[in-house]
Amino acid sequence: MSECPGVKAAEISRPPGPSSSGDVDGDGHSDSVYVVVDRAGEPGCSALVVVSSRASLEAAALDDGVVSFELGLPRLSSLVNIDSEEGLEVVVDIAVGASTAFVGVFSMASGRLERVRSTRLPNIPAGLFAHGGSVGHLDAVDCRRKLVMISSAVSQGRGYEVTRRFLEPGGDRWRLRGSLTTRSSIRPQHIARFEEFSAAPFSSC
Repeated sequence: MSECPGVKAAEISRPPGPSSSGDVDGDGHSDSVYVVVDRAGEPGCSALVVVSSRASLEAAALDDGVVSFELGLPRLSSLVNIDSEEGLEVVVDIAVGASTAFVGVFSMASGRLERVRSTRLPNIPAGLFAHGGSVGHLDAVDCRRKLVMISSAVSQGRGYEVTRRFLEPGGDRWRLRGSLTTRSSIRPQHIARFEEFSAAPFSSC
């Protein structure tokens, strides 16, 4: 059920707060998805994302040393159809910094609920996707043409250098398609052309 052996099914079988519904396991039936937080839990298992379906109760750990427990985090963000496989992906708000927030993505494409991993990207902790930022630096994550797009805008001179990297989603390992990377130097007033910077994570998926 979980990589946290001390967690009992009875302890997480009821959502302690808000939950969402959607077909995460791909069986055609709606599942209940929610986050459970136990600050007194064993290290690495103080926060879990749970998918309760007709057939099983699946949970995956959120706490890997990066999770924030302030401002109501971690919390469920959305259920989205990111890859081409059956079942929705679970997006969870996990951490927040001074100006940048981070989400994790969980998938049951492998039959178990697991966190999606990808190639380590610059300035982003493994297994997390950044969004938000400040005047000097912006981050975003969205979908484009069946790929996941990781965007960053870094202040450079009188404008920004915008970099878009693309991941091929599938299962719990998303592969970087390095040949698709694009870079653009733009004036500040043209940043609105990159709609992902003003949208929620994975909003176009």
